[in-house]
Amino acid sequence: MNSVTTAGRPPGRERRLRRLSGLVALLLVVAGVVATRATAPTSAAWTDPAVVVAMASSTSWTSTTGNPVVPGNSSTSVSNIAWTQNNYTSSISVCFSAQVTTASATPVAWAIVIDTSQPPWNGVTTGYSQQGDGYSWADNTPSAGKIQISGGYTDNMGASATQPRTVSVCNSSLQPIAASKATAAFTTASEHGTWTDSQACIVTTVTGNGSQPFYFNWAASVDMQPAIARLVGGVSQIRADGVPLAFSPALSGAVSSYTASSQTASAIKGSSAYSFTVCAYHY
Repeated sequence: MNSVTTAGRPPGRERRLRRLSGLVALLLVVAGVVATRATAPTSAAWTDPAVVVAMASSTSWTSTTGNPVVPGNSSTSVSNIAWTQNNYTSSISVCFSAQVTTASATPVAWAIVIDTSQPPWNGVTTGYSQQGDGYSWADNTPSAGKIQISGGYTDNMGASATQPRTVSVCNSSLQPIAASKATAAFTTASEHGTWTDSQACIVTTVTGNGSQPFYFNWAASVDMQPAIARLVGGVSQIRADGVPLAFSPALSGAVSSYTASSQTASAIKGSSAYSFTVCAYHY
């Protein structure tokens, strides 16, 4: 039987085929959008176990003296600096991410400066790597020991008041702040550990007071006289087994007072703490 149409309308079978074709086309468009979003490049995140320290940074060019990251010119503001730190026992890894803006309504040139003389860089001038966007990089600029990172007109990476730029930099070959520069950043406390006729121990805990957010070394006094007095029969030896510390003078049964100095593995930061035990023995 021949198909019948009314008022110029296509037969029912042809209408169904057209609707099916339209549905397939729509599904292909949606799939294309989803695929595009799924494959769009994203910024890689740091995946190392880390401690993030949020630090306020001045956005004024005139008040950034002494900061580890500062604006590089009068039109640049630096804010929302986040620090990520890891202690790998032999070295310290530090990363920062900073937001850069300018006062301009349209993108203009900007610059920031890493001052390597400041913590957490502590004078290290090599080993830095830029994460994410590849902005212009200049060592020893504007002076020795400083690193300038910038963007602007020629590289189409300017910044404005409403179009910020994010700068991220890492260095995994750092060392803690010297103990001599962190004397006011911690407190110490001691207590008895094992306390017998043949073994008497002093447990010392060094605790940061929160004033220094970056890893720092420390030095603490250890008085072993109470432990020596506790022993029956005199002291044969004084030891601190398996601790990443340096003792001055070297531990022995002939001396009762010592200074324990941290190494990289025993450095602390912020309000973190490190405890160690020194024992006197009678054999």
